[in-house]
Amino acid sequence: MLLFTCQTRLIMYIERDSRKTMPRKDQQGGSEYLSKCLDLLIYHIVQELPGILGDILSALTNVSGRKHPSTIQAKQLKMCLPMMPVVLHLVTSQVDSFSPKICYTNSYSKFPKIEFLSIMIKRSEIEVFRPQIVTKEFLFNYGILLEFIRSIDSGETILDRAIGQAASEELIKTTLLTFEAVTEHPSLLMTHRLTVEDSIVPPLVSLVHSQNVEWRLFSLRLLSETTSVLLSHKVMGEEKGESLNSNNKLLSLIRDLLLPQYEHVLLAPDPVPMYALRLLVALTEHSPASVR
Repeated sequence: MLLFTCQTRLIMYIERDSRKTMPRKDQQGGSEYLSKCLDLLIYHIVQELPGILGDILSALTNVSGRKHPSTIQAKQLKMCLPMMPVVLHLVTSQVDSFSPKICYTNSYSKFPKIEFLSIMIKRSEIEVFRPQIVTKEFLFNYGILLEFIRSIDSGETILDRAIGQAASEELIKTTLLTFEAVTEHPSLLMTHRLTVEDSIVPPLVSLVHSQNVEWRLFSLRLLSETTSVLLSHKVMGEEKGESLNSNNKLLSLIRDLLLPQYEHVLLAPDPVPMYALRLLVALTEHSPASVR
């Protein structure tokens, strides 16, 4: 049901309608009722997501390292993996808000009907789901998922016989798209920078060496954008020591696991070198010695 909700764009309408307004006194009761209904619906959807992601991780854990999943394992994969787009929908969900007007359909209506103006009065992004979903726990679990993706990409785990090649590739693509949505909001990366560096950056570095050109490019772009944000962030006072240690860890990880094979990345077909150079520039600007 939740997947269908996302596919029919109901999530977008929930976010749009959740914009709070200040109704007139004679309309306040109905407006509060609608607002509470929306809040309950949003709360329910947010509470469902950890279970969905947990089921996906459980299904992948059961087949980790296997090339021939059993019939029961294949059935579990077919039930759980198609729910991954729900995660993507909720993380990427954003709408342009409209200024609503409240009117009654007739004089006997108990609750007001919300009608949105056809002309957009004010453009501002309403983030209803993303701030509640992208937490430390979510990013930690996402890092585990990314490790499974690395295992699938490297051939250590083979899902093709269980769910088909197309579904396997769709899982990888949807997983990478989910983190791409997170990178579009630098504040989320900085809020959870330690979790990002510990759980997400290592498998991303591994995926840069993928034999699949699409995944290699996608991973390099995500790594480049993430590293640029984390290294360029300015910190103040007591945060400096923690930030310095964090940056040193990030630099060491990239220097030890990625730079030794960077020549192959730079010589890859376009546009791979462009993102490789962007990452190199970020590293050089922050610490020239790290790339010597």
